[in-house]
Amino acid sequence: MPGRGKGIKRRAGGPTAENTKRKKNFNQDPGEIVDILSGHDGAEPSSSDSEVWVFGDSLVRWAGERYGSKSINNADHKVIWDGKSETRSEELKSAIQRGLLKGYKPSVIIIHVGGNNVSSANTCKIISIVSKALKYLFSVFLNSIVVWTDILPRFNWRGTPNTLASAKMMDLKRKRINRKLKQTILQYEMGRALNHQNINRNNPHFYRPDGIHLSDHDNDAYLSKMMIAISTFTRDNSCKSLNMG
Repeated sequence: MPGRGKGIKRRAGGPTAENTKRKKNFNQDPGEIVDILSGHDGAEPSSSDSEVWVFGDSLVRWAGERYGSKSINNADHKVIWDGKSETRSEELKSAIQRGLLKGYKPSVIIIHVGGNNVSSANTCKIISIVSKALKYLFSVFLNSIVVWTDILPRFNWRGTPNTLASAKMMDLKRKRINRKLKQTILQYEMGRALNHQNINRNNPHFYRPDGIHLSDHDNDAYLSKMMIAISTFTRDNSCKSLNMG
């Protein structure tokens, strides 16, 4: 079982069957939950607010832009949106090191990477790269809750034939990666998992014409449910996994 590295001593005990199996499901309209963590009439978060660091690819970048455009003021957390187009799993460890150099002290770290690897890398290699980066992450951010966010489905996987058979093959690969990395992160006491199960290939209207990025409406839904996950994981220590329907 992975460890947490050397550092500050925390309470004893690792993952248990009881808290690992505990899950919650949410099925709310994004319009009802987009301001779930809104602050006090436009007040800026103070320096004492805890940080949430969200790292990932263009999905994180777009979510951060929507978050900013809606002027959501979070009374409990200062959210750092660290998203960049074409981000790959190999960049996760260097991003962790960069966060250390910048002095990040996040109470929650949300990881959304891997989507840009699915069509171009071996499944075992992707799992290995992310697993090693997660082990390092837990060793240097000892008291942070770390959330693995499932790789989302796509209608178009770059570099693959534009056929139904190819798309199904990529989706099976995506699911295997998600399943294994969820198992990996839940082995850690501070590990959490987030599944956006409502975003799937049965709903093409969720996506922009490129078949990769989310539409504005569903980008808002993604953002809203991310906010609920932050709130839930920080308030309920026994909750290890969320299925966001």
